[in-house]
Amino acid sequence: MTRLLLTLALALSLLCGQAFAPPAPPTASHKPRAAGWVTVPGMQFLNASGKPLLLHGINVANRSPEEGYVGDLTPDDYASIRSWGMNCIWLAIFWDGLEPQPGHFYEANLERVAQRAE
Repeated sequence: MTRLLLTLALALSLLCGQAFAPPAPPTASHKPRAAGWVTVPGMQFLNASGKPLLLHGINVANRSPEEGYVGDLTPDDYASIRSWGMNCIWLAIFWDGLEPQPGHFYEANLERVAQRAE
């Protein structure tokens, strides 16, 4: 149940624009940086520095049960999305992929969602 709550919290953060497309793997000259928190004090998103944040995003969705509802995007695919000028993704999460029957959760799909969010 804790995993479910964490996954739902993750889903909400994705919907709020807090999760960004993963950066390319780090090299000696490139280290990943923390994106910080996004806030909405009024009518606009603000980044961790308090500056307006404009989200350019793309939907990532897969309704196929055979592919675990998340598909098979690779780090190269995410790098391509970033190269197109996108700074976030909206990861669609289908409830029937998480809870196919009331009270029965599909742990493998929860894990796939968590992996995509990383």
